[in-house]
Amino acid sequence: MPALAPGQRERAIDIAERSHDLRQLVGQLRLQVIGVVPWTKSYGDLIGGMVRLRLPRRATLSGNWPILSYDCSETRIPPYIRFAYRATWIGVTSVTVLTDIRANQVAAIAPDPGARLLGEAHLPRGQASNTC
Repeated sequence: MPALAPGQRERAIDIAERSHDLRQLVGQLRLQVIGVVPWTKSYGDLIGGMVRLRLPRRATLSGNWPILSYDCSETRIPPYIRFAYRATWIGVTSVTVLTDIRANQVAAIAPDPGARLLGEAHLPRGQASNTC
């Protein structure tokens, strides 16, 4: 797995922190970067960074959560289709933000595994996430 060069690491953090989608979810909460790792295609080509951000306290986050449907053949550029689902997560202590450095965008945002979904998640009609 390739490592992120210092400039790429900072770029991934900048994309995450400036994301309108992230700000819509966390509001004015101050976030702390707790980790950045490469996000790559299956054969190692760099897409961007997975940026993990800690919230200052447990929070309930409600809104449109960007998610992706990944092109398992990896022939599409970028190799995913981005969409959003509407949900409320409670007990969120951190979020993981997938950043695409080439497209200069956030591809997905996910709450930490300890968070709990309140009610149901609402996907757009005809959209579904996939696993390869």
